[in-house]
Amino acid sequence: LISRKPGKIQELGVLVDADSFGGFHSLELSQSLIRSASRQGLVPHSIDDVVLEINTPKHSTDFQGFKEKPNAVYLPQMATTHATTRQEDLPEKLKSYFQLVVDPSVVSADFLAGLLNTSFGQMWRDSLRSGSTIPRISKSALEAAEIYLPAEGGIELQQNVIECLDRLRL
Repeated sequence: LISRKPGKIQELGVLVDADSFGGFHSLELSQSLIRSASRQGLVPHSIDDVVLEINTPKHSTDFQGFKEKPNAVYLPQMATTHATTRQEDLPEKLKSYFQLVVDPSVVSADFLAGLLNTSFGQMWRDSLRSGSTIPRISKSALEAAEIYLPAEGGIELQQNVIECLDRLRL
């Protein structure tokens, strides 16, 4: 504490910007996320480098979904509902989700949706949620987030992963 350096483990102290501190659970989750990403060969990217548009639903009871766009991922704001690239695959009554239009030169929409449905993706989603009664991802949390993608291989690696998973599903 006196030398203003973090401890080797979190229990020995961590330095955090007071404005960004969201509680101990959030801090532990973000540290676990970083360790897990490193073990899997994933590196952080600014959401601005990956996502071209973040669209939120209209706050109305008659929301019928977003206008379809190429390279879109649909990310539920709450719970563990699967992310998908097709709105029709979401539960019919689900009205609170984001439409993330991704840059196809950086990430495949299918790859990203699949990644967000893994245990690592659920951990990433949990790290963005706030609120105690019904935790949800806010647009501002999503806009400030870093998203983890493979360090090497780019789109070609992502396409190979998608093809392998498709063959395994047959």
